[in-house]
Amino acid sequence: MILTQEQYLQGVNRTWKKGEGLQELTHCLWAIDEEIGEISGWMKKIYGYGRVKDEAWKIEVMGECGDLCYYVTKLAELTDNLDEIGALFNKEIEMKILKINNFNLLCEIRTHSQALLTTNPLCDEFAEALCNLSEVLAILCEHEGFEMQGILLSNLAKLEKRHGNGFKDSASIESGRDRNAETEALKNGTQN
Repeated sequence: MILTQEQYLQGVNRTWKKGEGLQELTHCLWAIDEEIGEISGWMKKIYGYGRVKDEAWKIEVMGECGDLCYYVTKLAELTDNLDEIGALFNKEIEMKILKINNFNLLCEIRTHSQALLTTNPLCDEFAEALCNLSEVLAILCEHEGFEMQGILLSNLAKLEKRHGNGFKDSASIESGRDRNAETEALKNGTQN
């Protein structure tokens, strides 16, 4: 199955915690910052501690990249910038040719994330930062050998396992989650 942007957004909205406009925007901005940190943490385990890029590592990093896609997509919808994140959905989009490593890619993602946090969501700079973040995220995923469609499908499968057909407050805390079931959903999500 090939997910379109509209189908992915429907999945995002099914498990999204609805709130007031500013609260939702703030939620996305902080969540994007958090997810970038989580991806960085997994990269630290590889490059700092010499962990092997095994199947468990791959599943975790794919999961974090999927979470970042989730919040980037929701932020794009909230700010009327869905056209700016085409890199997450369009295999034909022209990618920047960057001969850099994951550290540089994550630094670039962080730079664009900081621009989102400090720029008015209605200005062109915000839309440009959102576009650049999605492009570099797609490059990072490609660099690690992940297919974006697999990440998107796995993300929706994990969130469906966590929340079912609608956001559940209880699933937003550790005691309300089934990590093993979520991991299985991540593994199997690309097979849909």
